[in-house]
Amino acid sequence: EERRLMYVAITRAEKYLFISRTAFRRGQQARKSRFWKEIQDALN
Repeated sequence: EERRLMYVAITRAEKYLFISRTAFRRGQQARKSRFWKEIQDALN
């Protein structure tokens, strides 16, 4: 489901796409999305 939602969000962008993430959640370091590395690799 997370992959599908990411795909929908990326493919609906018409002009610009900003991808961000939170570094901390409830005072603790947040985990990166399992797709974060894939996205970074695809953009480089």
